[in-house]
Amino acid sequence: FPVTIRPLPCIGVDSGLGLERLTYILSNKNSVYEVLGDRNPVVEDHLRTCKWIISEGIKPSNTKHGYVLRKLLRRLIQRQKDVKDNKFINSQIYQDEYKRYKRSLILGEKKLKEINNPTYQDFLDLYQTYGIPVELSENLVLNIKKQARQCKY
Repeated sequence: FPVTIRPLPCIGVDSGLGLERLTYILSNKNSVYEVLGDRNPVVEDHLRTCKWIISEGIKPSNTKHGYVLRKLLRRLIQRQKDVKDNKFINSQIYQDEYKRYKRSLILGEKKLKEINNPTYQDFLDLYQTYGIPVELSENLVLNIKKQARQCKY
């Protein structure tokens, strides 16, 4: 196949700088995160990534890209008070995953209450079965113990 190389009608360069980096440079801020103001940078990164993955037609699932999306959505759910994008929070994908995650948390908490002195392995099992992160399971145990102490008095 003969190849003909022609110049583009409009020559441009993609520096890969990105809007936030450009704003940070032009506004004389000390970091990209100062541009975000009172918004949480981790939440903003997760939110942007979720939107991008969803725009590619990927749905939350237990495998591959869907698993990454599910993990990011669940981290956003845990920090929902920091998510400033109401349109995203009210989206069907977010709401569906929110309901699934809350059901998992209820089942996981129920399971935790059945275990007298949970071990790290129990926490890992809860993570594998219900998708509850280990640190969240540890917090649930602390809350269960606190409730139990309050019931005694």
